Amino acid sequence: MSESLSKKIKQYILKNKNILGITKFETIPVGYQYVLVLSILVEGNLSTYESHYIADSLKRKLLKRYRELSAVTIHVNPYEVIKK
Repeated sequence: MSESLSKKIKQYILKNKNILGITKFETIPVGYQYVLVLSILVEGNLSTYESHYIADSLKRKLLKRYRELSAVTIHVNPYEVIKK
């Protein structure tokens, strides 16, 4: 994946006010598309349901917006744990 596309995707992700950071951004070529593997940071006081809702929503939006992506896997981490 080109640097410019990676940058655009990262900027799009960080526009979401619920996502406080990206700690992993890895793309794996599969045919003419890519699998995106992400780790994002969210507020640590969110429930498991809330944090996974954010990740699931982001996944759907990324797959709809970027045809270069064939699959997206998102791991969610609490911001407070990483910050320390």
